[in-house]
Amino acid sequence: MPLADVDDKTCEACQEHLPRLAFKLHNRSQDGLSHICKRCSRRGAKRPGTRRALPTPEGITTKYCRGCEQDVSLNDFAPAVGGKYGRHSRCLACVRKSHHDHKDERNKARRIERQNDDWFQKYNQEYASTHRYIFRNYGMKARAGGFDWKTKYPDRARQSAQLQARKWRAKYPEKHKMRCAAATLRKRALSHLHTSDLRGLWEQQAGKCRWCSAVLKLDATTHLDHIIPLARGGDNRITNLCWVCKKCNLTKHDKMPHEFAGTLF
Repeated sequence: MPLADVDDKTCEACQEHLPRLAFKLHNRSQDGLSHICKRCSRRGAKRPGTRRALPTPEGITTKYCRGCEQDVSLNDFAPAVGGKYGRHSRCLACVRKSHHDHKDERNKARRIERQNDDWFQKYNQEYASTHRYIFRNYGMKARAGGFDWKTKYPDRARQSAQLQARKWRAKYPEKHKMRCAAATLRKRALSHLHTSDLRGLWEQQAGKCRWCSAVLKLDATTHLDHIIPLARGGDNRITNLCWVCKKCNLTKHDKMPHEFAGTLF
């Protein structure tokens, strides 16, 4: 059966009906997919009838290594399900040597992928657009089948979200300041301002306080002030807003512009 004709498949470990993206590729299977899903594979589950590692017979302390072609102690082999004496066919030293010998090939493949990053991104986008139904079905079935760990572990999900938010605020303090200012205005008077409007206002003022012309930084010392205070009939439109320093904002309070200007001199 060709791989393109396989839309859904039943996992032989958890007996759940899942889309093909939930299975690993397998060259020896009839449909080109593994018999168990990725989740069961990560969990260490095996399909029914799979061979298990047999106990080592008493008195056996060595095994023939196919790599170095010598008898090596069993302790120098990695465990392997289905292997002789429950061990891998090659010792750990041969496995490490093979891994080191193919290091240049792996680095070359990674270097090619980095050099052609645009092509790989374009290919992934084209594949996602032509196989959109697979991603949609997988997402729906994943949520219905309890794959979403946020539902299962709400406390961990909340802590992870808070950690990511703190990292984002530390990395982009200017964007965080803009978003907080726009959100505050929306809550006060249902204003439809966006962060781009506040960014344009910042560039218009050249990053300086409207009242004292001090150089501003997008942190806690910079405030967004109303030229005509809300208590005196002002609104939250962009034409009535300005970036000011903390000292000027707290000093101005609810004064009109001409009233506050007299206190600056």
